[in-house]
Amino acid sequence: MINCQRPLVIYESMEVEFDRLDLSHPEVEFTGATFDVDGKRGVVTLNFAFKEDGAVVGKGIKRMVASGLKPYDNDAVDDLVARFNERKTQFLELLNNAA
Repeated sequence: MINCQRPLVIYESMEVEFDRLDLSHPEVEFTGATFDVDGKRGVVTLNFAFKEDGAVVGKGIKRMVASGLKPYDNDAVDDLVARFNERKTQFLELLNNAA
């Protein structure tokens, strides 16, 4: 599990491949993910497809490295989610007040 006190996820790489480029309204669809853990480090791989009018016209892979992994702790995850939502609310309030 991500270290909830000091989460660290680093973008590593992205690959995209298209069958064609004459796209007018492309969409991105999530097609799966893996999380390979080796001790306190892990590699997250996100897979996605590019579609045009429902047909797959390309694919992509995004890799991220997570470090400082710890065993799963539900209370720590709940706290991380609460802190994230609190900061998100504060940011949105600042954004709305600036407008």
